[in-house]
Amino acid sequence: MQTITIDTLKNQGFAISIIVFPVMLLAGFLMHQNLLLMEPLQTAQQLVVRFRNNPIYHVGHLIVMLSVPFIIIAMIGIMNLLQEKGRVWGFWGGIISVFGAFILAVDKGALSLVMSAFDTLPDHQFAGLIPYLQVIVDKAGFLFLSCGCYLCYLSVQLSRPLD
Repeated sequence: MQTITIDTLKNQGFAISIIVFPVMLLAGFLMHQNLLLMEPLQTAQQLVVRFRNNPIYHVGHLIVMLSVPFIIIAMIGIMNLLQEKGRVWGFWGGIISVFGAFILAVDKGALSLVMSAFDTLPDHQFAGLIPYLQVIVDKAGFLFLSCGCYLCYLSVQLSRPLD
């Protein structure tokens, strides 16, 4: 019987992750209605139109949330591949991208899972909730932290070669 070394396990995990996470993100994003419109949310009513009675929307966000461990494994794998001058920038880029991926999971977990729970309410109960959803649209309280998922983009720019 052949034993699997930790290096083999790391390499296989990296290889699987680098393939799986983009596919999961693509699937999750394609489940958005009117994806190409790219309109930012301004009102609670716009949020309701997007998620109310739309199980595909919730499944898409669940897929994106579940892609985060694969993103983290891929980023760590990329960090480990870098050599010389790229190692330092890659280290910081990797740290930022892992944090951004974590924030992405927090965003999808906090918002999407909660929205799917709200979706189970009968219409008469849900109607009374709509005005209170504006705090989610406004990213009130600590919800502003969900903007941290843009750190993933920053990390890619930081990790690029400087030559």
